[in-house]
Amino acid sequence: MTSGTQIGTSKAAVVITCFNYAGYVADALDSVASQSYRDFECVVVDDASTDGSAEIVQKWIAENKDSRFKFLRQGSNSGQLAGFASGLAATSGEFVAFLDADDLWFPEFLERHVDALTSCGSDVGVSCSDLLQVDGKGRIVAGTYVGTSIVGRPSLNGEMKLTSEDIPPIFASDPAELNHEHEKPKVRLVRASFRESPWNVTSGLVFRRAVLEVVIPSNPEAVRICADAYIFSFCHYIAGSISIDKALSAYRRHGKNGYAFLPLAGQNVITTSAVWDQQRGIYLGAMLTHLLARREAITALTGRERTRWFARKLMKICLENRIPFNSSQLAEVIGRRQALRYRIKATFLGVGR
Repeated sequence: MTSGTQIGTSKAAVVITCFNYAGYVADALDSVASQSYRDFECVVVDDASTDGSAEIVQKWIAENKDSRFKFLRQGSNSGQLAGFASGLAATSGEFVAFLDADDLWFPEFLERHVDALTSCGSDVGVSCSDLLQVDGKGRIVAGTYVGTSIVGRPSLNGEMKLTSEDIPPIFASDPAELNHEHEKPKVRLVRASFRESPWNVTSGLVFRRAVLEVVIPSNPEAVRICADAYIFSFCHYIAGSISIDKALSAYRRHGKNGYAFLPLAGQNVITTSAVWDQQRGIYLGAMLTHLLARREAITALTGRERTRWFARKLMKICLENRIPFNSSQLAEVIGRRQALRYRIKATFLGVGR
């Protein structure tokens, strides 16, 4: 795909979520404006910041005079997923990308993700690419990895060493330098499964709207942290995902964000984050309740057999880990006989409602 000649492309919706990131949000906006994929709309959702973030965003939009950018401010601090939901409702693009206001995209981010999602030949729910880690000033400090995709090459002592060819430009004095052609990255389709799922933080993900809209909960305020893990996992479980083997964005470590405490050298945050480990059980129970409540929409999207398979998997995990769940409408998804068996066991374990 060549920048500037995108005939018949699909519009992408970009949602930047911001809470007290006055020192970084302008850089995030610059990185979106520098995308080689031009057919996008962008809304910045400010989650009731108190540090002047809202004023910085409004000034940036006024100065750049780009009609693709809009500003939306939450009336109260509602959490990350509520910001996602507000941004989703304010946009219409077929593909939806969320960018944390303290992170950055490299110029080909949207281009590579949209290309992968439109070329996969199926209704895959989400695409996932690698990220580099940068410090508060945008200097690269380490690589991360997604699944088997590793940025950097391991040295003899096992530490990650970045080479010049691994490092894309984050800031360039000449904007033209940001739009040079790169080799097309490898793309891997990962089937919907509980066994394998590539994942990374918010700023490395792009969702298919049709799938995303059925997994966003009606009460997003209940999922205040690890919202990216929640919606990615849900989308992957029902529709599968795509792993793009290239660093297309940068995760900023500045001491206040959720994963800044992890070791620097190549960490898969889904398996090392104590925060996610603590929330996983709660979220799986919430997924099951949501699946039962939205069973018709999810079945229309994925088919009856996959919806039934997903419900059984979630039910089994909830029972094994004594995770509370709402069992209403269970029989309509998995059948009366199995529903009765699960309800009896859930009652015995004290986890069903």
